[in-house]
Amino acid sequence: MTIRTILVLLLFGATSCGDFGRRWSDYIEYKFNSKNSVYWTREQMITSDLFVGEPRNDGTYYAYFGVNFLWDKGDKLKFNIRIFFDKKKSWIKPESEWGDYPGQFHQVPKLLKLKFDYLEFGARRLRKYLTEKNEELNDDNVKHAVDSHWDKAYQEWTEIQRELGDDISDSKLNPVREMVDKKLQELVDFDTKVNSDL
Repeated sequence: MTIRTILVLLLFGATSCGDFGRRWSDYIEYKFNSKNSVYWTREQMITSDLFVGEPRNDGTYYAYFGVNFLWDKGDKLKFNIRIFFDKKKSWIKPESEWGDYPGQFHQVPKLLKLKFDYLEFGARRLRKYLTEKNEELNDDNVKHAVDSHWDKAYQEWTEIQRELGDDISDSKLNPVREMVDKKLQELVDFDTKVNSDL
């Protein structure tokens, strides 16, 4: 059996100034077991101590999220999909440097945990699709599925963030928390336990 395993990284960066773009030059990443990667679990919070990168612009923070996607199409499709936060590529300035928005220093980790969880929801949709379509998929179908599912998750999160605007108070984040929790529960059967051991 020929093993065709790839590692794909899709970026979900965020800055305080609303730049939610992906850097395509970083599309392929070969650091699956990086010591700087914090992988998604329901309990894993995004806390200020996880940001160990050096600030690179005038923003107040930058958060780097990605997905490791490994797959092998033999007799049956095997895959492993894990969402991660990269500590070294993420940075946050001290609260004293947040200017007009010092209160957001404590709210941003809550927002980013929501994002982390939403990306896991996107991963669950992809796992569900790959599980259900397993026998029908070839290499090109798998690649297309990854791209289309992440484009969809990215666009949906961007819209959620746009609707929140600058108000990331608990009163605005709590309904989003409820929505994300509901989505995760709907696809609980496709959480990380369906990943293959690759």
